[in-house]
Amino acid sequence: IIFGIIMSFIMDRTYFGRYVFAIGGNEAAARLAGINVKKMKYAIGCVAGLFCGIGAVILTSRVGAAAASTAAGTEITVLTGVLVGGVSVRGGDGKIANCIAGVLIMGLLANGMQLAGLNTYFQYVAKGTIMLLVMWFDAFQIKRRAIAASKRKEA
Repeated sequence: IIFGIIMSFIMDRTYFGRYVFAIGGNEAAARLAGINVKKMKYAIGCVAGLFCGIGAVILTSRVGAAAASTAAGTEITVLTGVLVGGVSVRGGDGKIANCIAGVLIMGLLANGMQLAGLNTYFQYVAKGTIMLLVMWFDAFQIKRRAIAASKRKEA
């Protein structure tokens, strides 16, 4: 929760956050706006690595062991949760609080499917179906916004 609050502040109220959204929205435009894209990508990778390390330490402390197969399949749950939280597949859009909410929803769903005794295969199918539906909805929203913008320009 603390790291979520810190990153929410950084993404919403600092130049770093604005640059991340700019690069995610349109890398070429960000470069033309004067953002050092190569340096920012390096910094973004460092921050992502830091959070992966923190997550690995927390998971290892909860499980009590470290193995290469620990938490296999978690990435699809997290990715689907972030998409459910409103992050655009095409980049440049999203909020940390919504990502956390989406990941919590997917974690709740994964836990419920596990408690219901669903086979792991069917759990992956359900998560993948949710991911595809969210991606379709995101593409639909982008197309709808583009049509509305073109109508406004005509008027």
